[in-house]
Amino acid sequence: MAEASAAGHEQAGYALWCERTQRLLWADTAAAQLRAWSPATGQLRAWRLPEPLCCFALTASVERLLLGLASRLAFLDLATGALAPICDIGAGQPGVRLSDGRCDRQGRFVFGTGGGDARAPRGGFYRLNHDLSVERLPLGEATRAAAICFSPDGRTMYYADTPAQAIRRCGYHPCSGEITQPRPFVEAGAAPGEPGGAAIDAEGCLWSARPGAGQLLRFATDGGIGRVLELAAPRPGWPVFGGPDFGTLYLTAAPRDPVGKRRAMASPEDGILALAPGVHGLAEQRFLGRLPSRA
Repeated sequence: MAEASAAGHEQAGYALWCERTQRLLWADTAAAQLRAWSPATGQLRAWRLPEPLCCFALTASVERLLLGLASRLAFLDLATGALAPICDIGAGQPGVRLSDGRCDRQGRFVFGTGGGDARAPRGGFYRLNHDLSVERLPLGEATRAAAICFSPDGRTMYYADTPAQAIRRCGYHPCSGEITQPRPFVEAGAAPGEPGGAAIDAEGCLWSARPGAGQLLRFATDGGIGRVLELAAPRPGWPVFGGPDFGTLYLTAAPRDPVGKRRAMASPEDGILALAPGVHGLAEQRFLGRLPSRA
């Protein structure tokens, strides 16, 4: 599995757990595929896509996903494999692509893009609303947006620009989505590595994958480090809680061939870590906006 972030930054693919089908879904970016795996049965399915898949969201229908492809948002019909485009991203901005996303607690899709460099970042943070309109959020520019997630009550949003190393948070109005008081949550240099994917557990703590450090960190609600898990994967991707009781923490990890080159995943065991963290997670919020009609 290759990176799901901006070119030149190796990272494993985005992942989510569907509690209705009891499947783990993730982006196999090296193969330009979406994959779904049932731990209970071992069944594995794959859908080939026209470009890398950077992030995605469940929807009200188990047969539809909202995809954040490298250059656009689209719906995927899992039964037919058909794509229904929503909008292009980064039009007129060469090198800008999606990098991360998560639904807020009201079922709107908040996503981030990456592009440029630290001196001239071209990415940012956006929201796809229920009516499929897109608005930019007042959270500044980003070289590679990451760590997007929400507190259990939906009133706090967490986010990061990976190269800047810090994780930030802001107030998030549960109805209007208004952004207030952007401020640091974890300062740059306060933890090893850079922030990648993130997940919130049922206690409101944030689990942060740390590409480069080979660690998964649990931050308390005050930003302090509560736990450090050392991983065999040097560049972990996205943590996600799953299983019947959300007691398993799955983590994507980019597999390599014997000479160290990134490659497509051969099996779930080849690039998915399953951990027992001793705490439980929450069901992923689904996108509750308008879905396209079936042909």
